[in-house]
Amino acid sequence: MSNKIRELFSILGGDKVFTDPFDLISHSTDPGGIRGHVDAVVRAESVDDVIATVRFCRKYKIPLTPQGALSSLTGSAVPFGGIVLDLQKMCKIEEINIEDSYVVVEPGLRVEELNEELKKHGFYFPVDPTSSAVATIGGAIASGAGGIRGAKFGTIRDWTLGLDVVIGTGDLIKVGCRTVKCRQGYDLTRLFVGSEGTLGVIVKAVLQIHPIPEAVNRIVAFFSEYRDGVRAVREIKKAKIVPLAMEFMDKATMDLVSKFVGFEIPPKSEFALIVDVDAPKESIGRISEEVELILKRCGAVITSSDLSKEEIEKVFVMRKSATSTIINTSKIASFSEDVTVPPSKLPELMAEIYKIKEKYNINLFVFGHIADGNIHPRVAINSEEDFEKAKKVFREIGIKAIEMGGTTSGEHGIGIMKKDLLKYEFESRGSPIALEIMRKIKRIFDPDNIMNPGKII
Repeated sequence: MSNKIRELFSILGGDKVFTDPFDLISHSTDPGGIRGHVDAVVRAESVDDVIATVRFCRKYKIPLTPQGALSSLTGSAVPFGGIVLDLQKMCKIEEINIEDSYVVVEPGLRVEELNEELKKHGFYFPVDPTSSAVATIGGAIASGAGGIRGAKFGTIRDWTLGLDVVIGTGDLIKVGCRTVKCRQGYDLTRLFVGSEGTLGVIVKAVLQIHPIPEAVNRIVAFFSEYRDGVRAVREIKKAKIVPLAMEFMDKATMDLVSKFVGFEIPPKSEFALIVDVDAPKESIGRISEEVELILKRCGAVITSSDLSKEEIEKVFVMRKSATSTIINTSKIASFSEDVTVPPSKLPELMAEIYKIKEKYNINLFVFGHIADGNIHPRVAINSEEDFEKAKKVFREIGIKAIEMGGTTSGEHGIGIMKKDLLKYEFESRGSPIALEIMRKIKRIFDPDNIMNPGKII
């Protein structure tokens, strides 16, 4: 490999290829604690760098793993040998078109950085992963990210208009348009969304943007029983209110995170619900009051009217920092589920999750995006025994969700952690051929299997 790396140096220049142990280690582990290894890191600065790297890897059949900020939770960007293609230096905003409501950006741009720039124009990019401060646009597209505003705006698949992608042959293809309506035969744009770098490297994205709401209000409620909280979500929807966000945390999550935020959990609180509503200024008050009344009717023990603005914001910070807090306080690692079920099945799924938690007597924290049925049970792993338990918990929760008509992954992707569950999902629905179709698709775009091998399928 050393001779090949020297050749890569000569192709790209020594300022773009790194083999220092620190660089290799820092690109080999994700926040979920999955550890891999890599022989060299390329920090691409242009599309030409990406094309040259892909063609080099194809020539020598070297595995290539594209990376953004490496914030994936399923091992989807963890390398197992070969070369990492770090895209964080490709971070330009090439165009902001307010009249037609789109932007053109490079893959290394962070979601938060994009929104800081769009704010100057009165717009924002609605997809808001909880890791938006570090998550890159390319990584978010590759993983099919959702996030906190998914209750109203869906996932990044709904906001991706077009892509430039260097596929596994080293060819650059351009798919999609700069318009919401775009029919180019088979929808190749959305094929790449959620493909986790297994088909090619995203080097440019055209994204739809949205005006910043005129007014937003955050409403918080605490319930003594999770079923009451889930019922409140259902009643808000029945009232034909479409919230900007609906997030929740269970008691275990609140107990852990609150001490780092400086918030005292109200007595008898087993379930916290956060509801963001957006509306014109003249109607935001009325809608907020209606939501608060619904929450109280459903049994909320504490609502926003009992809290200060500072306390309300602390509750939101608790939810947004839940994942990082659990990761940072786990002694070894932590595993996160990303199951999604039809919202009507949430009470049943929550009951099953707590049965599994009791069965294995493990530290399990439950939170997520409750409006669309996407929840994130996360296990803290503090011992080798926990590690073995966590794998069983992870699988059992995934199977329960699939059996309820849901899926093993709503937004985090498959990576390496959910390959078996994806297989189970298709087999349980009588469609094992779907995986073979995926393999055939991969062979078309990546005939030598160099692009992030071992992920998804």
